[in-house]
Amino acid sequence: MGYINIYHKMPAKRAIKALQKAQEQEEQSETVKERLKTLEFYKGFGLEAALKHGNISRATLYKWQKKYKEYGASGLIDGNRCPKNKRKSKIGQEVKEFIKRFRNRLYCHKASQYAIKPELDVFCQKNKLKTISLAQIGRIIKELKDKRLINNTSIYSFNAKSGKAIERLKPKIKKERVGKYKPSKCGDLWQIDSVHVFEQGLKRYFINAIDLKSKFA
Repeated sequence: MGYINIYHKMPAKRAIKALQKAQEQEEQSETVKERLKTLEFYKGFGLEAALKHGNISRATLYKWQKKYKEYGASGLIDGNRCPKNKRKSKIGQEVKEFIKRFRNRLYCHKASQYAIKPELDVFCQKNKLKTISLAQIGRIIKELKDKRLINNTSIYSFNAKSGKAIERLKPKIKKERVGKYKPSKCGDLWQIDSVHVFEQGLKRYFINAIDLKSKFA
C-alpha cells in the first residue's frame, strides 16, 4: 500500500517533523512568556506572590533569575534533559567482534540473534566470558548496522554451472511512511493500491486511489 502526499511539497515524514518542530518552538515561546511574567511578579510584588503565580519552588525561581541574567530570555528555554552520565554497555569488545565476524560470513549477512546465540554461547564458554541474552545480541546487531560495520545490503545467488556464489549489492532504499499525519483538506492525502491481472499473455495493471478525507475513489 502506497501513499502520495499532494498537498505538501515536501515528503510526509519531513512535513510532520517540521510541524512538530514548529509546535515545540511555539510551546517554548509560551513557556518563556509565562516565566518572564513570574520574574516580573517577583520584582513587583515580592517572593511569595511570585511563587504562587508561577506555582513553583523558591529554588526554581532563583534558577530562572540566574539564567535570565546570564543568557536573557533564551536562558528560560528548557534544555536537554538527557542524563549527563549515560549508562554504558558492560558487554565486552570480544563479544561484539564475534557477532560482527558472524554476520559478515558468507550466507550469514541476515542472521538473527536466534541463529547467533548458540555459537556465541560456545565462544563465551571457551573464552570464559559472560553469556548475553537475545535482546542484547539484537541491540549489538542494530549498533553495528548503524555504524555500517556489518554488511546488510548483499544478496547471494548460487550459479549451478560454475558452482560459485555470486554477490550482488542491493541498494538500501528508505521508504517514506505517512506516520501520524492526518489530512485536513480534500485532496491532501491519497491512498493508492494496484492489482495485477494476467490475461492472454499480457500483464494488466488496475490502479485504485481513494482520498482519505472525502473517501472519494
